[in-house]
Amino acid sequence: MMNTKTKSILAILTTLLIGIAIGAIASGTLRYRKMERIERMSPQERFLKTMDEIIKPDEQQRE
Repeated sequence: MMNTKTKSILAILTTLLIGIAIGAIASGTLRYRKMERIERMSPQERFLKTMDEIIKPDEQQRE
């Protein structure tokens, strides 16, 4: 029979492992979706999007 301390440690470790698994799955899914969107873009669109992210122009500069 397990005591309270052992049960608590097991509960915390189980929660930690579940959190790590969910985080890994979510990260992989998000990365996959982003790559999927990028692959659908034309090279020109990809270039413009990358430059826009690097430069971060305001509305006046976009015109």
